[in-house]
Amino acid sequence: LPQPEREAFYNLRCNLGFYVPVLSEALIFRSNAVSNDMGGCVCPVTAMINHACLPTALFAWDEERGHHEVRALREIKAGEEIATSYVDLWQPTVARQHFLRNAMRFTCACETCLESTEESVRRMSDHRRSAGSGLERGIPDKLQAGNLEEAIKDLQALKELTILELGGRNLISDEMDMTLKELEAQLSKQKNSKSSSEMPSKEATEAEKPSSSNENCEKKGDDSELEPSSSTCKQRPAAAKAAAGSADED
Repeated sequence: LPQPEREAFYNLRCNLGFYVPVLSEALIFRSNAVSNDMGGCVCPVTAMINHACLPTALFAWDEERGHHEVRALREIKAGEEIATSYVDLWQPTVARQHFLRNAMRFTCACETCLESTEESVRRMSDHRRSAGSGLERGIPDKLQAGNLEEAIKDLQALKELTILELGGRNLISDEMDMTLKELEAQLSKQKNSKSSSEMPSKEATEAEKPSSSNENCEKKGDDSELEPSSSTCKQRPAAAKAAAGSADED
C-alpha cells in the first residue's frame, strides 16, 4: 500500500496496545472490515462510523464491483449522526452488549441501551427483536420446503416488526416489500398451474358422456331385443314383437 494508506490502516482500532506482526493486521481487519463469505475490504473512512443499536445507515459489500458501501436506512436529517450497527439487529439488549464488550471492547451507550431507558420500553424492544430473530431464521426453511404461504405470512410479520423497531419505513422494509411481491407472484403462478392441472380435458369430458345412438343397443338372445329410448335402451320381449306383427297382418 502507498504510505498514506498504510498509515490510515494501522491507525485503525485493533484492541492491542502494541504491534504484533500478522496478529495486528488480522485484528484490524476483523474489527473494521465490511465483508461477506466471499471477501471484503477495510475502508479507513467508513471504519470510523460509530455503532448504534438503532442505526441510521448500514454497511454493504458490492461483490460484483468490489465496493464498500454505506447506505442510509432512512432519511437522515442535517446534523444527525450517521451510525450503523456492528451486531445483528435482532439480538436483545443483553446479547448485543455481551458481544460488543467481548468482541469490540466497548460498552454501547446508544439511546436504545442507555440505562435511563424505561424498563418497560426496553422489554418491549427486546420482545420485538427476539420475535424478529425467530421469524428471520424460520423463513428460509419454509421457502426451501416450498411452503410459500407461511413464508409470506412470516415475512409480512417481520416487515411490521422492522418498521416498529426502527421507527418507521426504511431501506430494510422496502427491500422486504420487493421480496414479498416476488413471492406472491410465485404463489399465484403456483396456484394457477395447480388449477389448470386439476381441470378435466375436453376429450375426457366427451368420453364420459352417455351415448344415445342406436350403436349402443345390441340384440341379446332369441327372446328379447334392445331398442333405444332417449338416452337408455329398454328390453322388449320377442313375444310382444311377434304379437304386434300378427296384428299387422290381420
